Amino acid sequence: MFNTLKHNIIHNILSKIGIGDTAYRPSMIVFMLILILCSRQPSDAQNVLQVVEEGKEKHQKPYPYGLDKVWSNNVSVNAMSPNGNWIVFTESFSIGENIMYLRQIDKDTNIRLQESFKNRFSENNQWFGSLSQANNLVLINLENGQSKKFGSVQEFEFSFDGRFLGLLQKDTDDTSLLKIIDLKNNRDRLVQKINKFVWNPTDNSLLAVKTANENAIFIYNAANGIEVQIEKVPFGNVEFLKWNETGSAAIVMGFTKKRQRMGVYYPKTGFVSFKDDLMERYLPDFELANKEPFLSKDGTTVLFFRKQKGQKLGTEDKVEIWKTSDPLLYPSLKLRKNFIYPFLLTAWFPQGEMLKEIASPQFPTAEMDIEHGFALVYNELQYGDQNTEFLKVDIYCKDIQTGEMHLIVAEQSLNDLVSISPSGKYVAYFKNGDWWIYDVRKNQAKCLTQGLATNFQDRDDDFPKNRIEVYGRPAWLKDDSKIIVFNKYDLWAVNTDGNEAKRITNGKEKECRYILRSKNNIEDYYRLTVGTFGGRIVDLEGDTLLLKINYELQAMGISLLGQDFSTTNLIFGDKSIFQAYQSSDGKKVIYSTESTIQPKALHYYNLKTGIGGLIYQSNAELLEYDLGQKNFIEYTIRDKKLRGILMYPTNFDPSKKYPLIVNIYEKTSRNAMEFYPPTGYNFQGFSLLDYTSSGYFVLLPDISYEIGKPGLSALECVNVATDTALKNKSIDAERIGLIGHSFGGYETAFIATQTDRFATYVAGAAATDLTSHYHGVNWNNSATDLWRYEDQQWRMGFSYYENKQAYLRNSPLEYVTDVKRPILLWTGDKDYQVAWIQSLEMYIALRRLKKEASLILVKDEGHSPWDTEKQLLLSTEIKKWFERHLKKENGAS
Repeated sequence: MFNTLKHNIIHNILSKIGIGDTAYRPSMIVFMLILILCSRQPSDAQNVLQVVEEGKEKHQKPYPYGLDKVWSNNVSVNAMSPNGNWIVFTESFSIGENIMYLRQIDKDTNIRLQESFKNRFSENNQWFGSLSQANNLVLINLENGQSKKFGSVQEFEFSFDGRFLGLLQKDTDDTSLLKIIDLKNNRDRLVQKINKFVWNPTDNSLLAVKTANENAIFIYNAANGIEVQIEKVPFGNVEFLKWNETGSAAIVMGFTKKRQRMGVYYPKTGFVSFKDDLMERYLPDFELANKEPFLSKDGTTVLFFRKQKGQKLGTEDKVEIWKTSDPLLYPSLKLRKNFIYPFLLTAWFPQGEMLKEIASPQFPTAEMDIEHGFALVYNELQYGDQNTEFLKVDIYCKDIQTGEMHLIVAEQSLNDLVSISPSGKYVAYFKNGDWWIYDVRKNQAKCLTQGLATNFQDRDDDFPKNRIEVYGRPAWLKDDSKIIVFNKYDLWAVNTDGNEAKRITNGKEKECRYILRSKNNIEDYYRLTVGTFGGRIVDLEGDTLLLKINYELQAMGISLLGQDFSTTNLIFGDKSIFQAYQSSDGKKVIYSTESTIQPKALHYYNLKTGIGGLIYQSNAELLEYDLGQKNFIEYTIRDKKLRGILMYPTNFDPSKKYPLIVNIYEKTSRNAMEFYPPTGYNFQGFSLLDYTSSGYFVLLPDISYEIGKPGLSALECVNVATDTALKNKSIDAERIGLIGHSFGGYETAFIATQTDRFATYVAGAAATDLTSHYHGVNWNNSATDLWRYEDQQWRMGFSYYENKQAYLRNSPLEYVTDVKRPILLWTGDKDYQVAWIQSLEMYIALRRLKKEASLILVKDEGHSPWDTEKQLLLSTEIKKWFERHLKKENGAS
């Protein structure tokens, strides 16, 4: 099936990633664009791979300079049927309307939909509904293709088995009616004056709120049409109405002018109301808060939020008093005091008429699963602002029934470092370079990963040493017997009793990183009822999807994790796969592919048959054109091997010399794993393919940082990377430009003060004065920018007052007198991420010094322009700047 050339290509690429010829035994080859997709073999197959070289294809046409075409910028999956046979996806455009399609994955026809905010498939895979922004519902029979439209629809849902459809429509008298359609027998019933409804998850009954009876709650049986009022006392405005997971109970919360009301409905025994005297007996200073409550699977426990009686929230202070003694900066503290701390988690046990305090004013934050008998509580203000991105807290385990508290871990950073197990037996946390596990019942902790010959702490970003990050939040087996943790490349399965730890993937040997993926467009996080201390669940009863990434080769693939922790490779090649979803029945995979010069496409793969194919190719017309060629360059900085991506101009002629644009921002080479169309509609004023298609080389170099030297590190790496690129004799060393945005804008501005090797510079949304920026406020997160320097991206690692000279040595404004080349600055005048005054200060200095410079101030835009007209204007001005300074006629280009 393979000719000699194709076989040699496969052999060479496989050998580069450490996989021999025996690793693939294809039974079927499907050509998708220039992708060679090999199907999955029966269970005895080892791996199946997809490989291809990326570059200029002989059949591709020269790309016409200035082709006037609006290309789509994304294709994303919105919904998938339970069996994976149907998907909804959207093709997004910068200009004009986005296009939404319904598609049967193995058919050629797309059904175009109005762009909608809600898409649902019935659980029996027979029906699909789509509700548009204009409140029009289209109902499609997936078996025969017939459709029906309904207007003025406010809400719709299918029943648990897909037999019934409930839809809420606006009636002629401006009230709402509930239409219940029997999809099996094509009959419907109308229930007047309904403003809210919810299906039982296990039968064909629903709860509904009837406005005709002062918002009384009714249970309605769709099968026989019987309607029964479940509570005689009116609820007022019902805010929350929902069943528990098993359908054994439902919770209702609403409010009248006088008070908040809450109750639980039990189909077998009736309605239990939250009595007024409960709060007076247990927590007399508090009242019900209007926030979503939660109900346990057995219906015996309710979690709700309480707040201080009469407390007014969201008020504006006429005078703000900022105190240095406050634990957080005033805006951040005010935000928390208005929207977080007033709402305290509480447990109600309806059948015993009992309340239990979970969160308290001393420990206002509580995270828990309602099925567990404990919560993790802490106080964010305990240690106050430590000039780090994430606050540190002491985390306690609180028994809900007894109120007893035990310290689990002290001074723990709040960033993906804590996870409660699914059954509630354990709490995992990362401390001192290792994963620990706390046994809730025994009140004991043990280290799980000590002595393993690997590192679970993520140091890849060269951040200051006190910053703690890991390679991913842990995953758990459903029975809590094992926890899965991640190092740079691999997954490790560790027994929760600490007796065994095993690496279950082999990514290190091939420099491939394995990442757990999701089912049906939803991350498989084990989600807590309240809080973020959840994790992922690995279900060994079925195959688990893994993404496989080789950043060095810019190659990605999909693998399966089996019941015995074995891995089976399905797809691997030089395309990026940023979307990969498994159907809820586990039989189908929907995934996207793209690369620097290959527009996004959607594909399917049947895990049972091994058959796959192309679903949709975006920007298909671009496949006809030469969009350039991608080459890797390698260089060494401080004994660290780095790489960059050198993109060739389209229609490349080796006899000519071309200008070069160097685009910088930390590790920009990874940007070349994504497709961005050649267009001026973008958020940074720069599109890689817009420049390669206009006769430029483009270099995307990676930067490695020394602590305390962010600007100097960038200067060193960019110089060496540029020297390496100049080994290509088709690049004109006199016509090189440097561009960056945000942190890349800062790096560009600094480099402009240190060297004149670049003919011109473009710095967008740049911090130019490290002293004033360090002392500024980031209004997007209501905090100072101190932590960015001491703990994060600016990588100083110490305060301004510990080493002022280091800050000045890396500050562009300090060396603005040394600028020798033209520089273009741009910023949005509503930029609250990096204050626009930073660009203005640099411009004023350059103006005073009579340097050649310009400032573009994008009106009414923030850190990046969102208005498409302004995006195009910005991109055009930047392009004209580069054309003026790099395309000077010299007979070479």
